[in-house]
Amino acid sequence: MKTVKSCLLSGLLTAMSISLAAKSAAAQSELVVVATINPLHSIVSGVMEGVGEPHLLIEGNQSPHTFNLRPTDAAILQDSDIVFAIGEAVETPLFKYIDTLATNAKLIEMAEIEGLAMLSFRDSGDFWLEAGEDADHGHDHGESSVPTHEDEAMQEDEHAHEDEHAHEDEAMAEDEHAHEDEHAHEGEFDMHVWLDPENSAVMAQLIADTLAEADPENAVRYRENAADFERRLHETTARLTEELAPVRGEPFIVFHDAYQYFEKRFGLTPAGSVVINPDTMPGVRRVNELQALIQQTGANCVMAEPQFNPRIVNVIVEGSAARSGTLDPLGADIESGPDMLFMLYDQMADSFLECLEHDH
Repeated sequence: MKTVKSCLLSGLLTAMSISLAAKSAAAQSELVVVATINPLHSIVSGVMEGVGEPHLLIEGNQSPHTFNLRPTDAAILQDSDIVFAIGEAVETPLFKYIDTLATNAKLIEMAEIEGLAMLSFRDSGDFWLEAGEDADHGHDHGESSVPTHEDEAMQEDEHAHEDEHAHEDEAMAEDEHAHEDEHAHEGEFDMHVWLDPENSAVMAQLIADTLAEADPENAVRYRENAADFERRLHETTARLTEELAPVRGEPFIVFHDAYQYFEKRFGLTPAGSVVINPDTMPGVRRVNELQALIQQTGANCVMAEPQFNPRIVNVIVEGSAARSGTLDPLGADIESGPDMLFMLYDQMADSFLECLEHDH
């Protein structure tokens, strides 16, 4: 005959078993959602807030172009239901893992969704030369101090500079052309689409629709979260448009061509980029060209990026009135989560204001 104590213990164990089984079943029924890069993860996190948390594959300090999968990431990919990515041109190494591991997951590529504003790659590292042909992309750039032509004296100086370096670093020139071709073959469009807050609003809606279809019980919450996220994005666009107004028309040089969505949304005036491909650092000839570009355009800022040695930027601005600043399109130092993307926009705006404003 069982004692009262043994009956109570048996009942407790049974209740615990039932509870654990219920929790296990609930965990298994939850969507396993993966986002590739931090800015995209921020949007997905905002839409899923209060329901679940997406898994971030590529941490902020990793490059999506050289990503190596960790065992924990591989396990999550195998169990994933939905994978949100920007596009194969951004997360190139990752797509082979998605193809082989996430066989039961629905893959959503942001660059392919309807309603997203896509911008074509610029053809060279000297944007101001292309400005006359490509300046109007639907956003008002306002008055620009970037010249559309040079006077005869400037042309003579430029020809003298070309003659001086005509035979310098031929191998480097060949490498630059090779990387231009490689850059062009990645795709027709610039894939840094998250740097336009209005694009991020379009992505939030698509993410909410995708999650609502996969998880109807939480559909209302997903769509309410997306609406709140979109509202914050529109408010951020309006606020930063006002904050950045004093530096519209002030020319600057970025490290590589990754910022045109932000530039065009807020009417900023880029003169060029230090490199065409960030895997290839500029040689002496390109440094000389950039120093000439500063003189020709009146650019008063050259932007570095945190994952590259800033020394090259210091060399470029040496002897000129231009200052150096830092931009990061991925927000490597910003903690992941729903607020991350808004912090990235503010960080970029602050960098432009600090580097371009004359009152220091």
